[in-house]
Amino acid sequence: MSSVASFVARFANLGMQLVSQVSQNTTDAGEKAKLQGVTDYLNKISAPSVSMPSLPATATTNRNGKVALGFTSGTLFANQLNEFWAQVSYDGKTESWNLGTGALSAEGDSITMRFNRNFSGKTVTVQFYGVDVNGKKTNLSNSVDISVSERRRRHYLR
Repeated sequence: MSSVASFVARFANLGMQLVSQVSQNTTDAGEKAKLQGVTDYLNKISAPSVSMPSLPATATTNRNGKVALGFTSGTLFANQLNEFWAQVSYDGKTESWNLGTGALSAEGDSITMRFNRNFSGKTVTVQFYGVDVNGKKTNLSNSVDISVSERRRRHYLR
């Protein structure tokens, strides 16, 4: 999350706490209505504007390590995000990979990834997230277990 987005989120959270305390000490109905409007606005600016779509629980790559994950519900378009990431778990470790918004289909209905030869024969667990155009980190998608197909080295005759 960028430093500006982090500041806005902290500001919104502190603002909501302050408004809550003032509201508890106010008996005037007009003032309470104004404070509710402030609370609604602060809630709006502190929440991400994009949700991750649902993905299948499992998938398998083709022999070249490529997999297309079709959304089971929802859509996600590149113009909704500034950044697009995958949280990838394999061999007892977890890494964050910057996929970029180019991994999203133009139709907003799938994600495409390609695993290199080092992942041949492994199963990796992937969850996706992004940073929306307002600088807010989205929620994580559901987990997808991806089986990376065995990739055999080609042997050429000399």
